[in-house]
Parts: sequence; structure tokens; C-alpha cells
Amino acid sequence: MDKLPPELIEDIIVATICLCTKNEALEMRLVCREFDLILKPYVCDTIGLEHSKFSKSSGKPKPVTRALKTIGNLCHSICIDLMVLRDQAEVDFLRSIANLPSMKPFCDMLVARYCMNEQFFTEEDYLKQLVTILDNCRQVSRLRLNLPIQVVKTSSSSTTMILANTLKAFATRPTDEVEERDSWSMDIVVIENLTDLALCDLWTNPIDIGNIRTVFSTIQALNLNLRRYVTREDGSRRFHAALWGTIQQAKKLQTLCITEAVDDRAERRSVKVSKIWHMDIQEFDARRLRIPVRIELPLVRLELCHVELSPAFFVSLCSNFQDTLEELYLNDVSLQIHQTATAEPCLWVGVPNDIPEEPSSYIAPYIRNQLTKLRICRAAFLGYHVYISDEQEPMSDFDFYDPCGMARNLSQRFVEVVTGIRQPVNRHKEPVLYLSCGEDTQMPLTERKRLRPEDYDVNAYQLAVENSTSSWRQRLDGIYPNVNHDAMNELHSLAARTDKELDEGSRELSRRARMVQHREDNPSDAWDENDNPATWAMTQPQLLMQEVALGLRDEAAAWAAFDGDEDEDDDEQDNHGEEAEENGM
Repeated sequence: MDKLPPELIEDIIVATICLCTKNEALEMRLVCREFDLILKPYVCDTIGLEHSKFSKSSGKPKPVTRALKTIGNLCHSICIDLMVLRDQAEVDFLRSIANLPSMKPFCDMLVARYCMNEQFFTEEDYLKQLVTILDNCRQVSRLRLNLPIQVVKTSSSSTTMILANTLKAFATRPTDEVEERDSWSMDIVVIENLTDLALCDLWTNPIDIGNIRTVFSTIQALNLNLRRYVTREDGSRRFHAALWGTIQQAKKLQTLCITEAVDDRAERRSVKVSKIWHMDIQEFDARRLRIPVRIELPLVRLELCHVELSPAFFVSLCSNFQDTLEELYLNDVSLQIHQTATAEPCLWVGVPNDIPEEPSSYIAPYIRNQLTKLRICRAAFLGYHVYISDEQEPMSDFDFYDPCGMARNLSQRFVEVVTGIRQPVNRHKEPVLYLSCGEDTQMPLTERKRLRPEDYDVNAYQLAVENSTSSWRQRLDGIYPNVNHDAMNELHSLAARTDKELDEGSRELSRRARMVQHREDNPSDAWDENDNPATWAMTQPQLLMQEVALGLRDEAAAWAAFDGDEDEDDDEQDNHGEEAEENGM
């Protein structure tokens, strides 16, 4: 090794650590001083924190201040994973829906191990620990925060407290007159499991609003994974006011990714139909993602995943970012349509050789004409959500059919129209032209060539070419997945324990239901004192208990698949940093 140039050695080591887990790379630091110097900037770039690092009763070591001081100038990212944290209101709700003696030990365990209290950790403990870490790691400019998973649709104080105290810690980071000791400004922020209830709660406190303004003022990339529980129009308006009020604080924002959490058990359909007896029009409107008519941001890249949009969204999008937006990614996006007998339908691509009365009724040609600086557009799983308020049947003449007879899906044709690719002739050898973006415009069409999947499909493009909008959700430092196996194993354990306890409770409720039926068939039999039906809850508690269990199990499975199978534990780096320093490295 002494005969090789130092640059070649560094290239070999860097190429090696990209193929191994972080724990394996951390062990390589102990080989020699040269390895330690080369590996430190890569393996110490991200600090991983999960609930046991703040817990008083976990028995696991907390981040050592002395170790943090040795690697603090190398840390640029912090991943905080508190998905497993439970809210006291959720446990109380679980107690109330199932008045079963067997559930009491389980609920007591949830309070002792997963709820914020004096025995576990308080919000003051969390804030103090986070402030200590940021005081020693002043070059942190990237944050990924996994908020607690809210499986019961009520206001979660734990989520609000964690979010508020995290923003407070970053907003009050230490500053020095000496530039080298001054805290770096934030560049990238990723927030997972952000609920509409927590965000609205945050915007009722002026102090929290000030912290949002301070933290977001410098960020250039923002990824938000939303969980929406509000189903009324007034609540939806408050949520969107808080959402875009938060986003607008990022005056330097160039990249925005908004993803809504979806039920993985739900079947993905090209056309979803909701009728008046399924939901009212207010609930239908509350589902869509909105954007203000006027917003000033230098936005260059936008990605939207698992959301529902109205045509008015694209009108505001084009008017706000007409001069800046260069990249647009749509993944599993549904266009909302309120079907009536007289209303003109809104379509993703539109009808060839037809000019609608309202230009924004055909989304692809409208975007083509308005976003003149758009360079890249990719889409996948575009569909429709139709609301019918009378006895009509849902219309069948959507634009899923390829008029050119090439069996192209809707997403591919949408991308081709937006990017200005000339359409082939139809089966009758007639030209297929979307006139609103035809030859008479300032955006001339380009000749069509054979397209690969990555030329139109957003998932293929981000996997094979580049992911410039949401890659930080997987790898905040650009190398290692944002997975903390301690937190993931704890979440799987909690989901399994919840399944077991709620299955036992459900069987007990079923037994009691059968007993009730038996007593109704035999009214002369006396009730046993322990089988008093006044203390029982029947079908509804079973459904609610199943909802809680499925919510935890699905989230555990989804996050395991999302974060990958790499066997690594980010939070071990503090101990390795201390060990290396003690060995004189």
C-alpha cells in the first residue's frame, strides 16, 4: 500500500465504502491512521438518533459529548427517527374502546415504554439532548425527521411537541463571531409523517411560527410526507394555509417534493368514482391538494406523489412558477372531476384536434404553453377521481385510449405532449395534433423518436438517470440509506405485540357476542356476574382495534421496504468515533 499514490488509495477506499454497510465502513477506520483520515468524512457525515437515545429507561448509552466533539466538525446531517413513539391520547382511546382486563397490561406497557412521560423522556429532555448535539455539531445543514406514526385519527400532542421542539433547537443554534465556529444554515429538510393536525397546531403559536421562519429561511430543498385526517372543507383550508405558509418561509427554495401517505392495501385504479351517498362534496373537495393563487418562490423542481389535484391547481402552478420551473414529476396523481350534465370534462391529455372552451381543461397542452422553461417532465400512474352528485353513470370517454393505436399509456402521452413531441398519425393516416400546442405557437414541436421507459416514466427515470427531488428521503448523505435498525426492530416488535394483544381482545369480544346471542335465544338463563353485557363493547371496538393493528403493521412493513435491507446502525458512529480517538487515530 505504501507504493500506491495516496489519491489512488483514497479512490479505492471510497469506491469500497459505497458497496458496504456503514458498520463495515466504521470497522475499516480501525485499520490504520490513513484509513481513518479517509473514511471519517464519509461515515461520520450523518448522526442517527432514535427514541432510545433520549429514553431514561432504555438502558442504551446516550450520545457521548466527548465523542461528539471529536467528530462534530465532520457531521453535516441528522436523522431523527421517533416513529415508534405513542401518544397518551391513543392509549386512552384504546382503553376506552375495549373494556377488557387482558388489555390493561398492554396499555400500561405502551405508556411505560412508548409515551412521553417522566419515566421515558419528556419534551424538555428531548430538547436538551438535541441542543447538546447541535452545539457540538455546528456544520449540520441537513435534517430528516420521522415524526410519530399517528394511527388513531385524533390530535396528537406528541407529534406537535416533537416537531415544535425540533424547530426550536435548530432555530436557537449557537452562533459565534468567529466564522469557523458559527452554525451552518439549513439546506435540506425532510419531514416524514407530518399530520395536518400537528401543522395547524403549530401555526397557533407565535413562537413556533418564528422558529419556522428562522429554520426555513435558508433551505433550498424540502421534502414533506403528509398524513391528512381532516375531512371537512374548513379544516382543509386551515391546513393548506398552514402548509403553504410554512413553505413560503423558504425564500431560497428550489426543490419541493410533497407526498401524501396512502393505504398500501387499497387497490390502485385508473378511475375512482365517488357518489353523493359515499361522501358529500365538501369531503371530496377537502381531499385535493391546493396551492395559493399568489406565491413567490424561486422553485426549479417540483415532485408530487399520491395526491389529488383539481385543474385550478395547474392554473395557479403555471402562474406562480412560469418563469422558474424546469422539472416536473407526477407520480400516482389523480385529477379531480365533478361530473355534471352540463360541465365540460377536464382531461390530462385531451381530445386530439379539439380546442376546449377553457384552455386549462386539457392539462398537458396548458402546461406546454404556460411553463416555457420546463425541460424535464416525467409521470406515472395518472388517473381520475370522479364525483357524481346524481344518478348519472361515470363517463367512459376518458383519454386513456391511444388515438395513434400504439398502446401508449396515459402517462406516456401526457409527457410527450408536455415536452412537445410530435404525435404519430392515427390509424386513418390523419395527423394527431393537440391544437393548443401546435405549429402556430412559440413552442415548436420536436420529431418523435423511440422512447425508453426512463424518457417518460418517473420511477424509471429516478432509478436509472437521476433523482433530483426526493433522493434525500432514502439517503440524506447521498451514500447510506436513512435506516436505523434499532428503531425499525422496535417498530416491528410493537406491531407484532399489538397484533397479538388485539387479536386476543377481538376473540374475547367475539366470545361475548356469541354469549349475548345465546342469552337472547334463552332469556330464562341468568346472567353471570362476570358476563354483565353493560360492560361490553362489541362490533365497533373490534373494527377500531383492527384499524390500530393494521396501521402499525402496514407502517412497519412499508418503512422496512422503503429503507432497504442493508444491515447498518447509524447511531453506532458516536461510539466508533470515541474509540478511534482513544486509539490515537
